Amino acid sequence: MGISALPACPPESSPFSSCRLMHLAIVREGLYSPYAQHNIVPAQYMRDEARIDQYLKHNIFLRDINNERQGDKQVGPVPIKYRPTLARDDDPIEPRNATYKRNLAALEKLVLLRFTRDTVVVSPQTAHFTLPSPNATNCAPLAEPGCYIDPVEWEDLPLYKEDYIGLRELNERGGVAKGECEGEHMQIDDDCWEGVISWLGDGTGARAHHPAAGGDDGRLVIQL
Repeated sequence: MGISALPACPPESSPFSSCRLMHLAIVREGLYSPYAQHNIVPAQYMRDEARIDQYLKHNIFLRDINNERQGDKQVGPVPIKYRPTLARDDDPIEPRNATYKRNLAALEKLVLLRFTRDTVVVSPQTAHFTLPSPNATNCAPLAEPGCYIDPVEWEDLPLYKEDYIGLRELNERGGVAKGECEGEHMQIDDDCWEGVISWLGDGTGARAHHPAAGGDDGRLVIQL
């Protein structure tokens, strides 16, 4: 579902570190500016509930891959000035990408693994297609994971209920599994790796690829 905050820079990092310069560029140019959206990868993954209208209008990657469109229903309290503008009857309607939905729904298995102390994917639970709780207003990127308890589960998201990307169809036939890896983002220890290997089968050639990339021969996708 995307990140809700930019990854925090290490406290000891230099003002001229790539992380600090990234934050500065976003502050100066704007999160959903053309510059940020074409040059700063975290900005392409950022789904800011407080600026949902700007996200739906200007985000170039996540909005597309989530099959979200302007005028979509939202969950949680969205400030009035940021509420999506509903399309008028005479406005052209941007259709959802049917290929994305068909390819994801065609998988045999989608495995979603999150890291329990992730500070890059904020909040960590979004790796399981959730949104942070509307009450999690004081959570910072380096906050304890418990700060993000009670997320908005996918069953309550329009993306799932209206099945924008085929996730509901895949889940209802038992094709989605969720798991956890202890530790920081992509710090894969032996236990986590054994869990990943267990989903890769017996070495007979199952391939993992992005379901939206094309083709309907995918058997398994593991998303970390």
